[in-house]
Amino acid sequence: MTTKEIPASVGAKLLDINRTSIYYKTSPVSDEELACKEIIDHLHTDNPTWGARQMSAQLQNRGYHVGRRKAHRYMNEMDIYPIYPKMNLSKRV
Repeated sequence: MTTKEIPASVGAKLLDINRTSIYYKTSPVSDEELACKEIIDHLHTDNPTWGARQMSAQLQNRGYHVGRRKAHRYMNEMDIYPIYPKMNLSKRV
Protein backbone atom coordinates (compact mmCIF):
# COMPACT_ATOMS: atom_id res chain seq x y z
CA MET A 1 0.00 0.00 0.00
CA THR A 2 2.77 2.44 0.84
CA THR A 3 4.32 2.90 -2.55
CA LYS A 4 6.06 6.00 -3.83
CA GLU A 5 3.19 6.84 -6.16
CA ILE A 6 0.31 6.61 -3.68
CA PRO A 7 0.53 7.71 -0.04
CA ALA A 8 -1.00 5.50 2.62
CA SER A 9 -3.75 7.96 3.46
CA VAL A 10 -4.93 8.19 -0.17
CA GLY A 11 -4.76 4.43 -0.69
CA ALA A 12 -6.72 3.80 2.50
CA LYS A 13 -9.35 6.29 1.43
CA LEU A 14 -9.65 4.60 -1.98
CA LEU A 15 -10.07 1.17 -0.39
CA ASP A 16 -12.44 2.61 2.24
CA ILE A 17 -10.46 1.24 5.20
CA ASN A 18 -8.81 2.88 8.18
CA ARG A 19 -5.26 4.05 7.63
CA THR A 20 -4.06 2.38 10.83
CA SER A 21 -5.20 -1.03 9.61
CA ILE A 22 -2.62 -0.80 6.83
CA TYR A 23 0.23 -0.76 9.32
CA TYR A 24 -1.15 -3.45 11.65
CA LYS A 25 0.70 -6.75 11.57
CA THR A 26 -0.62 -9.71 13.55
CA SER A 27 1.72 -11.39 15.98
CA PRO A 28 2.67 -14.98 15.14
CA VAL A 29 1.10 -17.80 17.15
CA SER A 30 3.52 -19.26 19.68
CA ASP A 31 4.44 -22.93 19.81
CA GLU A 32 3.12 -23.17 23.37
CA GLU A 33 -0.29 -21.88 22.28
CA LEU A 34 -0.45 -24.43 19.47
CA ALA A 35 0.52 -27.21 21.85
CA CYS A 36 -2.15 -26.10 24.36
CA LYS A 37 -4.80 -26.00 21.66
CA GLU A 38 -3.83 -29.47 20.46
CA ILE A 39 -4.10 -30.84 24.00
CA ILE A 40 -7.47 -29.11 24.48
CA ASP A 41 -8.69 -30.71 21.26
CA HIS A 42 -7.65 -34.20 22.40
CA LEU A 43 -9.12 -33.67 25.87
CA HIS A 44 -12.40 -32.42 24.43
CA THR A 45 -12.80 -35.46 22.18
CA ASP A 46 -12.28 -37.74 25.19
CA ASN A 47 -14.30 -35.66 27.69
CA PRO A 48 -16.80 -33.36 25.94
CA THR A 49 -18.39 -32.26 29.23
CA TRP A 50 -15.27 -30.55 30.54
CA GLY A 51 -15.31 -26.77 30.56
CA ALA A 52 -12.57 -24.18 30.85
CA ARG A 53 -11.89 -24.87 34.54
CA GLN A 54 -11.22 -28.56 34.01
CA MET A 55 -9.23 -27.88 30.83
CA SER A 56 -6.99 -25.39 32.63
CA ALA A 57 -6.48 -27.87 35.49
CA GLN A 58 -5.49 -30.60 33.03
CA LEU A 59 -3.12 -28.25 31.20
CA GLN A 60 -1.53 -27.22 34.50
CA ASN A 61 -1.04 -30.90 35.36
CA ARG A 62 0.83 -31.25 32.07
CA GLY A 63 3.13 -28.32 32.91
CA TYR A 64 1.50 -25.44 31.00
CA HIS A 65 0.77 -22.18 32.81
CA VAL A 66 -2.76 -21.64 31.52
CA GLY A 67 -5.48 -20.13 33.65
CA ARG A 68 -9.22 -20.50 33.35
CA ARG A 69 -9.69 -17.41 31.21
CA LYS A 70 -6.94 -18.30 28.76
CA ALA A 71 -8.31 -21.83 28.47
CA HIS A 72 -11.75 -20.34 27.82
CA ARG A 73 -10.30 -18.04 25.15
CA TYR A 74 -8.54 -20.97 23.44
CA MET A 75 -11.76 -22.99 23.53
CA ASN A 76 -13.73 -20.11 22.02
CA GLU A 77 -11.16 -19.64 19.24
CA MET A 78 -11.47 -23.34 18.41
CA ASP A 79 -15.31 -23.30 18.67
CA ILE A 80 -15.22 -25.88 21.45
CA TYR A 81 -18.05 -25.73 23.96
CA PRO A 82 -18.81 -28.18 26.78
CA ILE A 83 -21.88 -30.39 26.59
CA TYR A 84 -24.21 -29.95 29.55
CA PRO A 85 -27.92 -30.50 30.21
CA LYS A 86 -30.00 -27.60 28.94
CA MET A 87 -33.22 -26.26 30.42
CA ASN A 88 -36.41 -28.19 29.77
CA LEU A 89 -38.70 -25.48 28.44
CA SER A 90 -41.71 -27.75 28.00
CA LYS A 91 -41.93 -28.38 31.73
CA ARG A 92 -43.61 -25.92 34.08
CA VAL A 93 -41.74 -24.70 37.10
